Amino acid sequence: MIKSIHVVLAIGLFASRAPAASVFSFNLNDQPPAPFSSSNVLLASAGTQTFYQPKQPLIEGQVIYKFTLPPNELAQSGTLLAKFNALTSSQESPTQFDRDAYVYLDASRNGFTWTNINAALFGHSDTSNVTRDSTGSIKMSHDVFIRARLYAPTTPAAARFLISTAGDHSPSLVVNVTTIPEPATSCLSLIAALAICGCKWPTKKPRVAGVEARRARRC
Repeated sequence: MIKSIHVVLAIGLFASRAPAASVFSFNLNDQPPAPFSSSNVLLASAGTQTFYQPKQPLIEGQVIYKFTLPPNELAQSGTLLAKFNALTSSQESPTQFDRDAYVYLDASRNGFTWTNINAALFGHSDTSNVTRDSTGSIKMSHDVFIRARLYAPTTPAAARFLISTAGDHSPSLVVNVTTIPEPATSCLSLIAALAICGCKWPTKKPRVAGVEARRARRC
């Protein structure tokens, strides 16, 4: 009975382990990390703002950031918040607008298969600084990839990603990931908990040859 109680307590202590959280956040003014990869983009400024924009018109630019979770942890759920915009009307910018500009934000668990999380384009540009659920694209992964795709056929500065304002230290990108232990780590933790309690895994009782022989004679 005591051993059974110990087993229940060990499993209960193991199962009660609350999910952890990993938060990655930065802006372009406060020593940001370098992108994992980028193509046809450049850092630009307009007024008090700094941001990524396409380097050339008519060619889509891409910026990819990679975030690695702590050892032996996997993503359970996640959210993404970013400051970005596509200036598609003269009301947003009289001189730097482009009706066909767009910015797409994607997430991935491996850097190859992507899921769109948010977008700014004509008729759908007021999405900056809105938290989006990215769970489906990163669940059970050890790495989180975030990609921005920027395009503007005539005015590259109309597509902006990671908008950071001078004197404002609030993050331009926030990746919030809830993590759980890897399955193998979970099993080792449970075995360790059972060992601490002095418990043993149940084993099948070996048969004794003499007992088997007596049973055979009775038949």
